Amino acid sequence: MEAVAIYTFKPTEPDELGFEKGSILHVVEMEEDPCWYKARQGLREGMVPANYITLYSHPWYVPKCSRREAEARLLEVDLQTNLDVQPDGAFILRQSENEFGQFSISVKEGSSVLHFRVFSDPNGKYHIWNNKFQSVNELIDYHRHQTIYGDKTLLLRDCMPSKVFGPVGGGPNAVLPDDAHANSGRRAPREVASAAASDSSLPHKKPPSNASSFPPGITSTYLTGRYCVAKFDFCAEFEGEMSFRRGDRILVLGEEDDNWWYAELVDSHAEQSTPSRGLIPANYVELLPPKVTGPSNTSRAPTSLYPA
Repeated sequence: MEAVAIYTFKPTEPDELGFEKGSILHVVEMEEDPCWYKARQGLREGMVPANYITLYSHPWYVPKCSRREAEARLLEVDLQTNLDVQPDGAFILRQSENEFGQFSISVKEGSSVLHFRVFSDPNGKYHIWNNKFQSVNELIDYHRHQTIYGDKTLLLRDCMPSKVFGPVGGGPNAVLPDDAHANSGRRAPREVASAAASDSSLPHKKPPSNASSFPPGITSTYLTGRYCVAKFDFCAEFEGEMSFRRGDRILVLGEEDDNWWYAELVDSHAEQSTPSRGLIPANYVELLPPKVTGPSNTSRAPTSLYPA
């Protein structure tokens, strides 16, 4: 994904990538940490602060879109005409569910949806088949004129507007930070472990009494009612997400999917100006044993995203 620098960034760590305001970067990985991306500029590659750049807006990019949601969007039928809303070749670029930080392209073909993994080689070039490109944008532009589906002609086309799902994409454009935050410090750690494996032997829990107040798409599962502790800081990037600090105690209320849980903050080490309920990334937290059922009195100094 192409991005433009809105500030000059001077690296302070060996694995960071410096750049000048106004320069173009190619974001190659959007890791679990929403505040740091891996980007490339020429032959140089490194970590860049997300609030120093803004991704170009694209109608075909839906970052938090599951495989199932992509299929629902692309196979939508107009209830009045009983015709497909989207033409063959309509597509969505989304973050891969299996490889975080990587991309997948979902494409409508007849009455089904094809899912293509976007690969990247050691030189930072992207490909689905043999042809390689400097950016995902170039790959998509190429397959608007050359088939994406082997010997069968299937050209990429932008999605049509939907009455059910609204406008498609738009991209995760960063909110321009104010001057006070222009020199934000680095938040550690960036590397995030995989989500804790769920225990299939646990009984299915009953939905909490206020389950009817859950946002659309949230379901109660066997994890409902379990407590977990935050392993890393998380700053909400989209509406409906909940920020928290490392060491916070969190109650799981339901799930959107395996990667995102709906939860409530029950014991925080920082004053909360954001909602105390919302979606959290599952691999930022660690489930506690079922016998641990309440807030902890232990305190841990949070790692600040911005200097005091």
